[in-house]
Amino acid sequence: MAPIRDAAASARRGLRWRVLRLRGLAGDSGRPDRSERALRLTEAWDREWGGNLPFPWDLRDEGRGRWVRFHSLPQGKRYAETEDEYAEILRRHCTVIEELLDGADLAALVVIAVDWGRRDLATGLARRQVPNAWAWRRFVDEDDTTAPMYCWVQEGLTPDELDALLRAAADYQGRFVLTAKSLAWLYCPYDGGADVCARSTEQRASLAARHAPWLPDDDSAT
Repeated sequence: MAPIRDAAASARRGLRWRVLRLRGLAGDSGRPDRSERALRLTEAWDREWGGNLPFPWDLRDEGRGRWVRFHSLPQGKRYAETEDEYAEILRRHCTVIEELLDGADLAALVVIAVDWGRRDLATGLARRQVPNAWAWRRFVDEDDTTAPMYCWVQEGLTPDELDALLRAAADYQGRFVLTAKSLAWLYCPYDGGADVCARSTEQRASLAARHAPWLPDDDSAT
């Protein structure tokens, strides 16, 4: 019976993907943007982050000395259970993002939503949080070439859009990288906190000192 169940599951995934595709919400992109804005972003990414995937575990080594992790709830609690805890998550995220923006408003923020194709049940999760995004780039993990990652980009967010995106990340409903157009710094929220690659080792040290109570207890933030 296993082949029948597998076929049925595959058919359901295919149907879901087609519905999302029709609504413009599927995680994969048939044809990435080839405009000047896309070329500029690709050049900036390759200059700042080389061939690394847009994931904290890849970026951590590239940004060694500039990387720091913050927890989004006291005692490293992973998921919010009350609205007060969600408010604390948003407060911590927004505090650090504002410091990284260094006086610029949310219109200067660039969001990279990392999504997957039709074979993955998570397809479209991140894409739905950036309704005005354009298809930027396709990344392939050397360890899993069967599951390419599709990156969608939206430039500028409203406060409500930022809150919704950060809540989605906190609930493990999408992966995102927040940055500036230069890609000089990266902010990667996740379910439990955020990984930050600051502009410099000095900025990293300043962020860590100002928000020392939010650092993990172990040595993973150094």
